[in-house]
Amino acid sequence: MREFLTVVLLLPTLISFFWFSVLGATTMDVQIKGVDLTPLFAVFHELPMSMLLFDIAIFFITSADSATFPIGM
Repeated sequence: MREFLTVVLLLPTLISFFWFSVLGATTMDVQIKGVDLTPLFAVFHELPMSMLLFDIAIFFITSADSATFPIGM
């Protein structure tokens, strides 16, 4: 039971908190600089290994889009 709670509840929550904290702070920094691009592309441009992060984002968006069809059925 302890492992289940750790792996299913606690770990994803901590990873999500870290992910949103880093991207949120980076987005605010990009907006303060006055970058006039779409915020997603501007944030990815400012981060190291931006192409890898962009590829991961596209993968998740495509996977979520593909999963909505079976869920809808």
